[in-house]
Amino acid sequence: MKSYAVDTNTRIYPFNDPIGKSFILDESLADYTGRILKQAGREPAEPVKNLLEIGSEPAIVFFDNLYITRKTLEAFLNKASESKAQKAVLALPDGPVTGFAGPLQDRVVEDAGSKKIVLFDLFMVKDTQVDPSRGLTEIREDLLKGAERIIVEPEVSLIKAPSLRLHGRPLDLDIPQSLFGAAHLRHWVHLLWINRQALETRLLEMAEAEKEEGRLFLFGDKEYERWSKKKKPPVYVGENCNIHPSALVEDAVLGDNVTIDIKGLVRHAFLGDNVGLTAFHMALGSVVGNGCHTLADTCLNQVVSMPHSTLSNAKLEYTLVGSEAFVTTGVLFYGVGLDGELEVQDRGKWVKSGRRLLGGCVGHRCVLGTRAIFMGGRAVPNGYMVVLRPGDGIVKIPRDVPPGELLYNKGGSLSMVKEIQPPWQPPEW
Repeated sequence: MKSYAVDTNTRIYPFNDPIGKSFILDESLADYTGRILKQAGREPAEPVKNLLEIGSEPAIVFFDNLYITRKTLEAFLNKASESKAQKAVLALPDGPVTGFAGPLQDRVVEDAGSKKIVLFDLFMVKDTQVDPSRGLTEIREDLLKGAERIIVEPEVSLIKAPSLRLHGRPLDLDIPQSLFGAAHLRHWVHLLWINRQALETRLLEMAEAEKEEGRLFLFGDKEYERWSKKKKPPVYVGENCNIHPSALVEDAVLGDNVTIDIKGLVRHAFLGDNVGLTAFHMALGSVVGNGCHTLADTCLNQVVSMPHSTLSNAKLEYTLVGSEAFVTTGVLFYGVGLDGELEVQDRGKWVKSGRRLLGGCVGHRCVLGTRAIFMGGRAVPNGYMVVLRPGDGIVKIPRDVPPGELLYNKGGSLSMVKEIQPPWQPPEW
């Protein structure tokens, strides 16, 4: 049975890449989907523009903006193959696994007895013709009509991301840990949230794989040992990694040629190949893509960075960074909704994001300089360069100022404070 990926022409702003080039951890969505199809014993999917190219043979059909885990795919294929129905569609219970990246998705939610289920664009079509001249929305409706709902029940546990306190109350973010999951990717928030969810899935997959080639490094060990011989929290380390003895790394996946410098802290994180983390770096609940580097004292909390970017920030949180971007110290996405959910722009309108904790999005090849401050939920388009306002930076420095004189910034020039106000003396003087 062949597999077909229907082209949805999805391009996520601000990146505007074909959806298949969007990143899931260290690989593109298209490569990721091809890999899990192969692991499930299927051939790579053939891209098609419409269902006319599929014909009447039994087939697996999915839309190309679908993210799905390997366990979910295997469970669906097994159940759908046993079904006598002519069409079958994937369904997951409405809960943490589907809800974490649920906001802004084009989802169909149905009642199934005492619970609700969410339908995803993965179908097994055995002998049913669909009118190929109709649009994607109508094709989805045709495929759903009369299709058996194949419900895959996920096993899931929840962990809490490091929380902020607002008015004395913590703002917790529950992150699902599960081998199961699916999502329709069409907004930059989905790439941010699904990468965070995919990190937990990858950790669980590697813990299950007894023959995995990863290795374990624990703080204080003098050499690498097989991770399967160690207790949790595990660290899966690739080839030629250089981890400073003073660094603390746990519950993490490290690619090849990763460097972690003195006093680095990496916890619940994914570091791709050739990543370099400098001294006193913190990566908490973050995905750092291939070839990325950080500068000293950088702190990343729930951040996803695509390949070959440079990050230097005292505290960057809940933010998605594109490829080949540069984010320096002093850049801020104010990502706390004081009055409720933060808003994002979607299809030309400002809509609720479903989150009170949300930073922002940085496009490919952006340069964000010191004191580039954004409200939460904003997306910076590709190639933008945002720098300090000229009047806020000191350009002219006089050479004849007496030592010890108090100076201030006057329109980009250092001036003496006594020129605008007389020297102050205590009354007793």
